[in-house]
Amino acid sequence: MGKYASQKAYGDAEGPFGFPMKSAVAKEVERIWKGLPRECREMGFTRVAAAAASLEIKDGERADVSLVTTDCVDRDSEVMLPAGGDWSQFLKNPIVTFAHRYDELPVGRALWVKRYRDAEVNGWLAKTRYTERPGDWQGQWFPDAVWHFVKSGDLPGKSIGFLPLEVSPPETDELEKRPALTGVHAVIRRWLALEYAVAPVQSNPEALVVVKEMPAAMLSRTGKASLPARVRTDPVTRRVIRQAAAAVDIAKMVSDELDRRRGRV
Repeated sequence: MGKYASQKAYGDAEGPFGFPMKSAVAKEVERIWKGLPRECREMGFTRVAAAAASLEIKDGERADVSLVTTDCVDRDSEVMLPAGGDWSQFLKNPIVTFAHRYDELPVGRALWVKRYRDAEVNGWLAKTRYTERPGDWQGQWFPDAVWHFVKSGDLPGKSIGFLPLEVSPPETDELEKRPALTGVHAVIRRWLALEYAVAPVQSNPEALVVVKEMPAAMLSRTGKASLPARVRTDPVTRRVIRQAAAAVDIAKMVSDELDRRRGRV
């Protein structure tokens, strides 16, 4: 058997950091790791735990949309620059774990990841689908419990696991533009995402669920989302809500409805 050929609960190999993944991905991650500068190798694999993509969630779908990382100062006094994120390896095996537990089955799958930026938020959004219980499964199904907590709003955090590719302290011009970076010991400028998790305590305070259980009735005829009022109302969520609501073409919705009633469509 080859170096990366052992059987795991998901993926077919154990990668260079003990993280189950497909053997082709494991070989590529090891190649990248060997070529990293010393400061990145010293950080090693990092798990940030201490929360045509649209915001649409179909009626009854076991899914949420979350900010999985942003450029805020996290609880480890580090900052990740979203523009430096590389999700290419993750997307080859987009599993979602609970609390970065790689020795257990995942609780879901990422359907997409997408950059999100407005005047106040700079990060990555991801849509998580929570795996349904197989019909012949005996005993408890842990993803059901996780989905219950997420759906109720009691488990909103997300956390990414990543490999730092370029790290340095804040530069003078960055400190001038963002005084909040004072005291930050590491700016992670480039990074390779390997997974993300539902996290009871996430390092990034902005990594939170922003949409869950969206009824189909909340979608306009243009397919753009008007978010339901019952989603979380933290500042990050409110900014996402404002942008999504602004995108709804009310005039077109009214015109389409009038045409439908007149029998023109």
